[in-house]
Amino acid sequence: MTSSRFTVSALLEPASDFSSTRWPLHLTVVGNFVLEGSTYDVRDFLVDVTASHPPLTLLGGRDDWLPGDQWVTRIEPNVALTELHQELRQGLLLLGARFEASGVMQHFAPHVAVQKTSRLRRGDTVMVGELALIDRAPGGDPTSHEIIARGKLQDLAALR
Repeated sequence: MTSSRFTVSALLEPASDFSSTRWPLHLTVVGNFVLEGSTYDVRDFLVDVTASHPPLTLLGGRDDWLPGDQWVTRIEPNVALTELHQELRQGLLLLGARFEASGVMQHFAPHVAVQKTSRLRRGDTVMVGELALIDRAPGGDPTSHEIIARGKLQDLAALR
């Protein structure tokens, strides 16, 4: 059985596949995790969870340095984002995900990494309407990243 490494992110600029050194502007909603075997259940889970949450409006906060010299813009506290993170993380654990022991993501501290060509600034508003399940080493290649599922935030429960 093969294992793969994934993350769930909100891509804040258009992207499909990208290299590990040229991420698009993004917000990590669930940090790195490993899955054994098929990803079909995780894909379905992502689509189901996102369908039950409304789109998010987030506000850029202060700039900060994370371990490993990563320059980021923090996201101002947002209850809906934290609840979405917790629901995804708990469901992924039930589906067999093993989370990496990363000091950055042990406690959810939403942020957007400053990229070479784009960034979020303090006071900037960003709309999140979709999450992506990203394979961080498709076909065993850690230099490539592939989006394998997308889930739209649409709050279908509110429409009933």
